[in-house]
Amino acid sequence: MSVLIIYIHVNAKAFHILIYGKRIQNILGRLELIRTEMLNDLNNENIIQRTESFLLKLDYGYTILMMMFPSISLLTNLFTDYFSTTETVHLPFQIYIPWDMNEFWPYIYGMLFTTLIVETACIYYTSFTILLFTVSFELSAILQVIQAKLEINGLLDRDTYRQHAHAVRIIQDWNDLYSGQLYLEILISSLQPCGFGYTLVKTVKQNNPDVLDLIYKSFIAVSAPYIVCACGQEVSNQMEKLHDSSYIGPWYNQSPKHRRDLLIMKTVMVSPLSFCFRRSVSFNNACFSTVAQGIYTYFTMITNIETS
Repeated sequence: MSVLIIYIHVNAKAFHILIYGKRIQNILGRLELIRTEMLNDLNNENIIQRTESFLLKLDYGYTILMMMFPSISLLTNLFTDYFSTTETVHLPFQIYIPWDMNEFWPYIYGMLFTTLIVETACIYYTSFTILLFTVSFELSAILQVIQAKLEINGLLDRDTYRQHAHAVRIIQDWNDLYSGQLYLEILISSLQPCGFGYTLVKTVKQNNPDVLDLIYKSFIAVSAPYIVCACGQEVSNQMEKLHDSSYIGPWYNQSPKHRRDLLIMKTVMVSPLSFCFRRSVSFNNACFSTVAQGIYTYFTMITNIETS
């Protein structure tokens, strides 16, 4: 079940990117336009640079983590099969292989074929996750710059108001494009880690050497919903801080025209936008706690059924 869910997730993400490639490029292009404008502001460019430095390290670390997985899984399962006393083949992912793997070369071909599938899935999933990181943290940096402008100068100029309006539209467009898919992932993420977790517990009890592989798989399965919720929480935090910043600055010193723009901004921020599904389910820490509770409940249920 866990492998089937992973395949559905990955293929849906890859298909979605292919179908809506132009809309994704449009969102990234608008983010880049606002970013370029803010980098020209010497007073606040350090906010953009600091966030992008963290984003670069995050992307690099996550890519290394995901790209190491197929190799580690292959080596671990080869090691397990070598020392195992049973004839069961331990593939990186348990999928159907249409040939007999009892001989040496058919066995090697089967392992490499499965590893290639896993590698491709990791590339697709990592690409989408980096896209999510990029949109989330670029939006976070943009909102932080607007906060700084509001706290120091009130609504400094029309550019600040325009940049905020563009940021809000980008969040809305991202929700229209991906919120349904991410919501579905959140819903079934309670099931995905259970298969790996249950197998891990049985493997530990049996002193099976492929524990490392299952730990890696369980960690990646649990991290999938956490990443979605953490990115949503980051954007939500900055939107809430921006709402507070709109009251901190010397707005009373602004012209009536700028006060009107600030009033419009405050009205928009009465219900701060974030990554969400139809404004009913927000992707944040509270959402992840619900997922974690679901994982624990399903895992406990499976364990009790096995025990009884």
